[in-house]
Amino acid sequence: MLARNTRKRLFILFVAAILCGLIGVIVRGVQIETDILKLIPQSRASMLSEIAEQFSRSQTGEMVFLLTARTDSGVVALANQTEYLLQKSALFGSINGKISEQDQREWYDLYFPFRHTLLPDQLRTELESDHPGESLTRHLQRNLYAPIPDFYGSTLQQDPFQLFPSFMQTLFDGNADLIDGYGIMPFDSLSSIVITVTLAGSPFDNEVQKSSEQLVAAIKTLAAKNGGQCRSTGIVRFAGEAFLQAKKEISIIGTLSLLAVILMLLAAFRSCRLLLVGTLPILLGVITGFVATALINPNIHVIALTMGASLTGIAIDYSLHFLAHLRWTGDSSAEVLKKIFPGITLGAVTTLIGYGALAFGGFPGLQQIALFTGAGLIGSWITVILGFPLMIRAIPARVLKPMPAFSPTVVAAFRVIVPAGLLAISIAGLMKLTTDDSLNALRTPMPQLDREEASIRTVAAGIESSRFVVITANSEEELLVESESAVKKLKSLVNDSVLDGFISLSTFVPSHSSAIRGQSLLRKALADNNGSTRSELISLGFDSSVLSVLDSSLNDPRFLTLDQFMASPVSKPWRTLLVKTDSTFAMITLLRDVHDSKRMQSVFRGDRQFYLDRIESISSVLGNYRHDATNLVIIAYLLILIILIVRYGIWGGVRQFVPPVLAATAVIGGLSLAGESINFMHIMALLLVQGIGIDYTVFFAEEFENHNETRMAVILSALSTILAFGVLFLSSTPALRAIGLVITPGIL
Repeated sequence: MLARNTRKRLFILFVAAILCGLIGVIVRGVQIETDILKLIPQSRASMLSEIAEQFSRSQTGEMVFLLTARTDSGVVALANQTEYLLQKSALFGSINGKISEQDQREWYDLYFPFRHTLLPDQLRTELESDHPGESLTRHLQRNLYAPIPDFYGSTLQQDPFQLFPSFMQTLFDGNADLIDGYGIMPFDSLSSIVITVTLAGSPFDNEVQKSSEQLVAAIKTLAAKNGGQCRSTGIVRFAGEAFLQAKKEISIIGTLSLLAVILMLLAAFRSCRLLLVGTLPILLGVITGFVATALINPNIHVIALTMGASLTGIAIDYSLHFLAHLRWTGDSSAEVLKKIFPGITLGAVTTLIGYGALAFGGFPGLQQIALFTGAGLIGSWITVILGFPLMIRAIPARVLKPMPAFSPTVVAAFRVIVPAGLLAISIAGLMKLTTDDSLNALRTPMPQLDREEASIRTVAAGIESSRFVVITANSEEELLVESESAVKKLKSLVNDSVLDGFISLSTFVPSHSSAIRGQSLLRKALADNNGSTRSELISLGFDSSVLSVLDSSLNDPRFLTLDQFMASPVSKPWRTLLVKTDSTFAMITLLRDVHDSKRMQSVFRGDRQFYLDRIESISSVLGNYRHDATNLVIIAYLLILIILIVRYGIWGGVRQFVPPVLAATAVIGGLSLAGESINFMHIMALLLVQGIGIDYTVFFAEEFENHNETRMAVILSALSTILAFGVLFLSSTPALRAIGLVITPGIL
């Protein structure tokens, strides 16, 4: 063993290293990640994954406010006050609410010069008939003799067929009434206004989350005072709620675990000195795990932190074995360390194999758990090996009463009945095994926020945030042509009730070929029937100069381009639908309430048009990784078996290996019999059952003397682990709850 001075230098160096690392982490800062999707690996379809990820990132900063009141005037007043608070907060880079006269002018400036290339679908269809001149004349008369014509005066002289207002009507929801600059829509027999904003900062910044929630609360209070109501949604709200829940859970889990360990140590050893020494590996272990994780990745997932809080129940194992032998044998620290060193070292190695296997699971969040807990266990082991002999040389021995002895008959029966019962549970449960790879199996429920989001989706006509069509091309013109092809399919699907609607950029910007076709149709219609439509214009009182303006416009080679649209302020709400990567152009087409996902997949599965269901894709990924995780569990278990056989021989290795394996299969079988569907997190937790559970058999195998002390230490270790992971049952995070459901009965 190491000399005392060498041990002292190494321990001081270890403590100094983690303290320096902690200072470095504090100076650099740490971001707490709450997005459950960050646990999920990237899709294996790299190009589509990159496009979907870029689109999703562009959506993260958006917030939507739904304001309702009994009257139109009431909701307009509430909207004006809300916009004032939004602007005053300085939290947002853009606010899309009231449509000002300047906004309306920008629409006019963008589209009016290209009005003769922007034909509404109905007019285009009419002009493609055998008598386009008659169709154009009917369109002219229909618009001029409408109860409320759209334009008068000079504007009508420049656009006698009212192509501009006809096209604009196709872009906006006909259910909305424009009052005082706001689009007002009906909602639950109330008047409603939707305001969309984009955060200036990151939605995952805790200060942004706090400020946003305070602002939401202020607007809700304002609405209530005026007899209205405010609902809001956005990733920033969900992330903020997840952070608060995680903070609460970390506090509860860490505090309860630590209190349980303290009470056990006091009850078992009845010494404040041993209590302080015994909790030191927990403190240094947690700090080591935190520093190691934060130095490699400053964005620590909240699940890694919560699992780190549960490290208490594992890190204490090494302390308990050291202190148990020190307290109840009267041996010196050096003698105790020499006696327990092989057992706790082999136990640490097998536990690290269990945790280390998490790093190969492909999930970033689980890799952080592996790093946090693995580094923490190493820190705890170093503290016991190097620090304990320095802090306690020897203490007066206390007599430990022998554990109750059972008759050979009872022991023999126990050895048969318990394994047989566990085996029966394993077989019966595995035969009824069901799996659940949906994202909801991991997502933390937030009922209030979910209800508010559902209300906003209703007003927004059911726009899907996770299901959309992706169109790809090598140029922007090809992209528009391909998108127009997709739009034709989508219109057919809407007629077949496969979905309720869609939003496509090609609706706002026609392709070059479509624009040329529109001009050509108008020219042909004006020339049809010996120019009868021209004569009709003159007979209706239009000046002859109108014909000159028409001829000039219909021969104008200029067309609205996608670049012009994206550069205009009017495109702000839809800019995120255009995605550019290093290798391709892509366009996102948003969908309204998809009713038949399989039909969508069958229609959009070509080289350029793809239907993406992110939730379904994630579920598919989770299913694949559940299969991979099962293989990983088997490999990790076999690796541990090899280590045990090398140490104890074939029979001895198998004997130490069977209890944790039987415990793991019985837990999964028991959960299945209880109606629990198994997911990826349950499978990965089996690695921890094996890694931790094998410690107990190893401790017994290594202790040829002092079996009574070893048994007491194992009982205390198991209790501390159960208490640490048992409180995971309190977690509202399904992923953590799944870990608790497996580990707690597995260790027991």
